[in-house]
Amino acid sequence: MRHNDPDTPPRRQQLVTLIEQLRTVERLLTQPGGTTVYEMAETVGKSEKQARRYIKALKSLGVPVTDDYERGDDRPAIYRLKKLKTLFR
Repeated sequence: MRHNDPDTPPRRQQLVTLIEQLRTVERLLTQPGGTTVYEMAETVGKSEKQARRYIKALKSLGVPVTDDYERGDDRPAIYRLKKLKTLFR
């Protein structure tokens, strides 16, 4: 069932949409070179704050997300999966 199915109850639509967005974020995390919060937000059409929530949600589900952030570094952190363990595959 797709999230734009008119026969889908609203709450279920929200859940399907969330799962699709988390899958998209996970796909970005597995691409060579990783991804930034900005890229995640732009790709799923959400704010950077929401993208950070998605990272936190994936981590809480046991997905090994890591980043290369260092205090004092002006460039955006690059997020990746530590190993090829994914939630949706």
